[in-house]
Amino acid sequence: MLAINLILFFSFLEIFFNIEDNFLEKIEKDLREIDILGVAYCVGSINLKPINLITKKDYLNSFELNFFPIVDIIKKFQENLKKNKSSIVLFSTVAVKQGFPNHGIISPVKASLEGLTVSLASELAPNIRVNCIAPSLSNSKMASKMLKNPKISEAIAKQHPLKRLGEGLDSAALAKFLISAESSWITGQIIGVDGGRSVWDTIQQPVLDRSKAADLRSKWGFQQLEENPESLVQANAHIRVPILPTED
Repeated sequence: MLAINLILFFSFLEIFFNIEDNFLEKIEKDLREIDILGVAYCVGSINLKPINLITKKDYLNSFELNFFPIVDIIKKFQENLKKNKSSIVLFSTVAVKQGFPNHGIISPVKASLEGLTVSLASELAPNIRVNCIAPSLSNSKMASKMLKNPKISEAIAKQHPLKRLGEGLDSAALAKFLISAESSWITGQIIGVDGGRSVWDTIQQPVLDRSKAADLRSKWGFQQLEENPESLVQANAHIRVPILPTED
């Protein structure tokens, strides 16, 4: 019987996309005679809003993309995963641990995945391992609007102790390890792939000067983003004052 790792990858630049209703049925038909050695649910979405603009539908749509499908997948294939002593890898975000403005939708939804990780790691042991990767902002199609301005991209990179943005391979390498037998004694872990962003405040505690940040907005090309309010909201959510350059 053929054995595979099931990699479910969805990357959504726009706000929401609901997985079609018969998604599981299609997968089940394709995988009926296959041993599943691992599942990586690599879902990404960006929907950043201030709290006063968030609706209940926003939360429901985000859960329908980021949370409900993987729960259904685990339930549907639990016996297959158990038989093969499989590994499950979920994806959260650094924003759960490190608070960012306008992340009132995605942060709590991804936090629920972290809760699911530790719960299922206990429940499904010893036959199924469950871990979660929490990346920071990475170069991707999904983040392209936010990063198209080189100065903004550079500024966000400087918010990380390692002084660069993430790449897809950074998280992929860890996911590959967590699915493999080499990580057979690791379960229930939330692991950051974030260039140190999640511990930034313990590495360096900068003094925030929000008024100066406002004064420097135009110099940083934010006026271009104001033509696209969605991109502006996304950028403002990640730009924090410590990364803005000082004037000599």
